[in-house]
Amino acid sequence: MDDLLLQYFQLPADSSDQDKKAAILDQINFLVKNDLQKLIFILYRVDVNENKMRHALEQSAGTDAAEIIYNMIVERENEKAESRKNNTMPFDRNAEEESW
Repeated sequence: MDDLLLQYFQLPADSSDQDKKAAILDQINFLVKNDLQKLIFILYRVDVNENKMRHALEQSAGTDAAEIIYNMIVERENEKAESRKNNTMPFDRNAEEESW
């Protein structure tokens, strides 16, 4: 899980994945009830697609909204990790030296 995401939800990095999930779900529920603006800020920073989120929440009426939001956050974090993995070019020191 991204360090920035752990920071947003105020979680220790050494927590187990299950503990992180439970803590994030608790935080999401708290934010939905008490500080929706902060939750929106976090979702914006994580880059969760607003339209996709709205659609998922509408289609899953009766389902725990925190679980849906959590799953979308995790999905987006996985997409970003995959993108970084696929788009990272290996560093070639010789190529840099030759360019100078």
